[in-house]
Amino acid sequence: MKLEEAKRRIRVPELWRHFGFPGDPKPSCKCPWRDEKKPSFSVDPGGELWHDFATAEGGDAVDFLQRASGLSAGDACRKFIELAGGRIEPIPRAPRVIQQPTERARPSLGGFREGTPEELQALASLRGIGLEGIRWASARGVLRFGTVKGHPAWIVMDGEKVNAQARRLDGKPWEDLNAKARTARGAWAAWPLGIR
Repeated sequence: MKLEEAKRRIRVPELWRHFGFPGDPKPSCKCPWRDEKKPSFSVDPGGELWHDFATAEGGDAVDFLQRASGLSAGDACRKFIELAGGRIEPIPRAPRVIQQPTERARPSLGGFREGTPEELQALASLRGIGLEGIRWASARGVLRFGTVKGHPAWIVMDGEKVNAQARRLDGKPWEDLNAKARTARGAWAAWPLGIR
């Protein structure tokens, strides 16, 4: 069975039930792999596509299987075909050529600064973290402050300056996202903080 045929047989709702996720997959629902109070996840009415608005991840049913299971892309495709009831056919392959990964341009994450003593104290109180830990993160450049969408915000940034997630300093969600975390423009939301 080919992958395209398997995609006609299995859609996101079937995978949702396969994994035993709570709730129903619909245009506005809670993320199945994250505990959240308000919906930030969407499955299209046909069940073919999904999107996580909090992380900007999304894709088709194979991508859903990969994200839900943690499998590699190749293993997720093979598992998907297996779940669809098809026999996994070996595909003849040419010898593998190993190429160096291309370097993606780094986003411009300027405009953020170290926090004032008042901002550091406000964040420590908001998150229930000791002030010393907040100062430590700020001094090492992984915690920054600034104004985002007109609101004072604190920004968690990885040391490589590739990903940055902003949260409002008043603890409220971003009105336009209905989520508390906002990925900075140009940042790579899928880049795990501190991966290096």
